[in-house]
Amino acid sequence: MNARTLFDEAMKLTPVERKALANRILRSIDAKDSNEDTDEPELTPELKSELDRRLNLIEKHPERGIPWDVAMKKLEATLKSMKHKKCSK
Repeated sequence: MNARTLFDEAMKLTPVERKALANRILRSIDAKDSNEDTDEPELTPELKSELDRRLNLIEKHPERGIPWDVAMKKLEATLKSMKHKKCSK
């Protein structure tokens, strides 16, 4: 079975089942081998440090976080506003 056939079959699953499958696949990837078949760059020390800083902030002040759907709506509104301003010039 090839990747396209697997994808087509996975798309027949419910969203919850697809999410569970995706999570299982991601967990199955060994961290040390995760960059071998992709063009993803390795984390630089600076980026790792920044990610660690942000994670520490989240853990220290979880009340400052917002739900993903709220963040996504804010981002979409910002992008729509930027696009509108660019088109009106």
